[in-house]
Amino acid sequence: MISFRLISIFFLILFLQSCETESISESSKNLENTNNTKVSIASSTESKGTSNVKTNSTSTSNKNINIDPSQIDMILLEELVHEEINKVRISNNLQQLKKHATLKKAAEDQNNYAVRLGKLTHQQINKGKEQLNQRIQFYGGGFQNMAENLLYEGFIVRTTNGSRKEIIAPTYEKMAHKMVESWLNSPGHRINIMNPIYDQVGTAIGYNSDLSAVFSAQVFGKTF
Repeated sequence: MISFRLISIFFLILFLQSCETESISESSKNLENTNNTKVSIASSTESKGTSNVKTNSTSTSNKNINIDPSQIDMILLEELVHEEINKVRISNNLQQLKKHATLKKAAEDQNNYAVRLGKLTHQQINKGKEQLNQRIQFYGGGFQNMAENLLYEGFIVRTTNGSRKEIIAPTYEKMAHKMVESWLNSPGHRINIMNPIYDQVGTAIGYNSDLSAVFSAQVFGKTF
């Protein structure tokens, strides 16, 4: 995990950024404990706490609008992250990654879990979903190679007079670019993004209001 904390005379700016990567056929990592947090997640079937998610985007025409943390368009941000990943692959003479429903469900499942936990992990305590390969199998399977990139990207939080809180968020386009750049600047994440084996991907976005941070998961796969 990566954390940055900047303090000035006039106000405190909190910036959180973290990422994890995993590429597996089989995995045997330890589990981490959960706790309760206020969250917003993309999955309508697993929503918990206060919901402030817009999920009706059909295009990226609003990509230059600044993100409103109280009403994040998760689908728009997901689409822009997907586009950014494919831009990178195309520029490196790699095939574009196609969206796959099974990988999308696996990504949403783990991302929602991480949002509730308040930190990144590739494992779960939920039976049958403990590891990446198990989650993919749970939602249908059909992949011989798989990998998972996780990340949380915090908004700038400015406090004045010790109590007033202002969240400063970028546009959707800038946020998506920043998220993908964070992955690309990490060798393990970059390997997953640039791996020519993978031809399918699923992307998920969520928001943890306690951390003022956007969480994201991308699951990559190669079908049999």
